[in-house]
Amino acid sequence: MQFTLLDYQKKTVEFIKNTPYCIVALQMGLGKSLISLQSATELKSNTLIVCPAYIALNWKSEINKFFPGKVVSLLRHKSEFYFPVDSDFVIITYSFLHEADILFEWAETVIIDEAHYLKTINAKRTEAAHRLIYENSIPRVIMLTGTPILNRVYELHSLLCITQYDPRIKESQFLNRFRTFVDFANHFSNLEEYEVWKGKKKVKVQNWKGTKNLDELKGILSKIMIRYKSSDVLDLPEYQDHFIEVDNQDWPDLITAFDKFRGDSDNDSVLPQIKAKAALAKAPLTAEYVKSLMEEGIQVIVYSDHVEAAKEIARILKTTHIDGSSSIAVRNREASMFQKGEKDAIVATIGSFSTGINLQSSHNMVFNDLPWSVGLLEQAKYRIIRVGQQNRCNFHFIMGSYQDKYIYEKLQDKKEVIGDVIDE
Repeated sequence: MQFTLLDYQKKTVEFIKNTPYCIVALQMGLGKSLISLQSATELKSNTLIVCPAYIALNWKSEINKFFPGKVVSLLRHKSEFYFPVDSDFVIITYSFLHEADILFEWAETVIIDEAHYLKTINAKRTEAAHRLIYENSIPRVIMLTGTPILNRVYELHSLLCITQYDPRIKESQFLNRFRTFVDFANHFSNLEEYEVWKGKKKVKVQNWKGTKNLDELKGILSKIMIRYKSSDVLDLPEYQDHFIEVDNQDWPDLITAFDKFRGDSDNDSVLPQIKAKAALAKAPLTAEYVKSLMEEGIQVIVYSDHVEAAKEIARILKTTHIDGSSSIAVRNREASMFQKGEKDAIVATIGSFSTGINLQSSHNMVFNDLPWSVGLLEQAKYRIIRVGQQNRCNFHFIMGSYQDKYIYEKLQDKKEVIGDVIDE
């Protein structure tokens, strides 16, 4: 298939070719996969692609569509792993990253899609990625993410460490200075310490908020990261946030939980059950509001951060719901039917259905409750703010308690902090 890269895409390809270890932080919908594939093709390198399972087939389709004649191997299990001398591109999922030694020995370029999956330094897949890239002295690593920071500035540490494994670097000043994510967090964020009850005893918890030494951090990023926002390069419709007050319940513990939320595996939330209960409590009211939109002939995407709330909304709307247990085939089928206009509504948990899909046949999205990570919220919104969207997008936020508006406003504050780091 013949295609022409847009100007910003051409500039990104040149950046990748001139920056062997880089972070491509283009916002969702700007063609990160096509850009990385074009770069690998021009470099004529054996290319290993690591991605979430639900978009592995999409990667293979993209290669076959835009680069016909290239040999693509999609390997779904360790038993299929071999030294792929007959392939141009090999695709594996994060699930089998820790068993992929032989593929990293073969690879000359590694593309890591949704690279923010590697933000937690002590997660098994993150440890595997660091080890395999470092031990095999991979010539080129391209990390793709529209959200290099999901919630906290220190999440950059893991990705920045990977950029320092470039075999051309003899001694890394960055790694010498920031040996642990704590060193990095203390230098670029503000430390907050407090105690929480864990079982029958109190434990001390550390959290980092905001930014400091911002110019220094931007200087580090400028050498290894390229960033474009949709508003910089595309003529996309405007969007508007709407606040739908359906109830005025009081959940004071929501504020406590939100303010102590970190968004990593160490301490996702002090009171996670409170958040889930609050989401479920307003689910019936959300469903009634969605019904009113559908009666006007409006296609709607409905998100919740919790499975039980999504199930309840789907039950009332008499439709299926999507969560982390839904198969890739089901997710793809639901998205395809929705895009064709064969479904009036999709109900899903944010984590299961907010990346790797296009839903721009709709321009209305309803949030029963919010994820407490800014990056996850932005990922969800960009399912409809995409190339091909012809209408102003409307985001409907269901307000079921006194605390909901506070949380929304604090997320906007976090968004500004993250923008200060990665956006000019």
